[in-house]
Amino acid sequence: MACPVVSCYRLRIGLLLVLSLGCAGESDSGRANPCLDLALEERAKLPAITQVETWRQNRVVGPEDAGAPSVVRLLSGDVRIFWNAPAAGGIASATSSDGWSFTDDPGLRVANGASDSLDALASHPWVVAAASGQTQGYRLYYQAKPAAQDSSFRIMSAWSANGLDFAKEGIRIDVGAETGLLHAAHGRAIQLDDGRFRMWFSASLITDGGPADILGALSTDGGLSWALDQQPLLPDGHDPAIARIGAQYHMYTSYLARNLIHLVSDDGFSFRSVAWVELYDAAGTYYEEFGDVDVMSFGGSDFATADLRLFGSGKLCGSTTGLRGQAIMVRAQAAS
Repeated sequence: MACPVVSCYRLRIGLLLVLSLGCAGESDSGRANPCLDLALEERAKLPAITQVETWRQNRVVGPEDAGAPSVVRLLSGDVRIFWNAPAAGGIASATSSDGWSFTDDPGLRVANGASDSLDALASHPWVVAAASGQTQGYRLYYQAKPAAQDSSFRIMSAWSANGLDFAKEGIRIDVGAETGLLHAAHGRAIQLDDGRFRMWFSASLITDGGPADILGALSTDGGLSWALDQQPLLPDGHDPAIARIGAQYHMYTSYLARNLIHLVSDDGFSFRSVAWVELYDAAGTYYEEFGDVDVMSFGGSDFATADLRLFGSGKLCGSTTGLRGQAIMVRAQAAS
């Protein structure tokens, strides 16, 4: 049987002891799902989260090597998706009028820098509409890495008035003693009602030898300079995505290696955990790994009924290779 959009996580834990407890430990199509057991082991670290959302794959878009999507509503009303384009050497994009069918844009939005530059590898974009002086346009943040294998990630940016032709601006969040960061990597940014910008990103602290955490930051100058929060929002979280729906901010973020978490905030600063997120392909096969997501509302101010779509990629349970391209996920309906 299919699991409902929000179902009882405790039933899923109970499956480990009693195999007859409903949908827990099964794929969305009802088949036994050993891959889910591995995710449950991680979830035991956050026992207060007791709900589960299920999402179903609608389609796959983009080139086979596309990764880490950032979906933006353009001033024209169209939708543009930015993504890693490793074969082309940087960050590329595609445009859609409906958010379902995308046409590749020619060229690169941001190219890898020179081999001796801080952004010899430019990847994992996140794009926001912003203002530079009197010009309305788009700021593309990206994860920048020098060529050396053991070097740190930092956050850099580029500016465009039309969303296609970007000029690099330099470092936005650096690493080292001044910030206390070993790595500053993939994240998201959004403008608050008062005009300020909030960013959440994958941060590795110099003083913390563990996995990355999600750290917040605040900008009062249009997204150029950032003041870091004192404490991480979610330890062991990484690669967050954010969507404004009505008066609330909904974050979908990876947690450890095999989970996504849905969090909600009323102000963009304080978040509460809502549910674990499980994702399935169109046939009901469970994605044992799914990450580098973005989420966007295509209509509606009520979360329960909003046209919410989640973009990303991963690896299906039992598969030896990852998804080719980017999946567009929609929330599943409760079983009838």
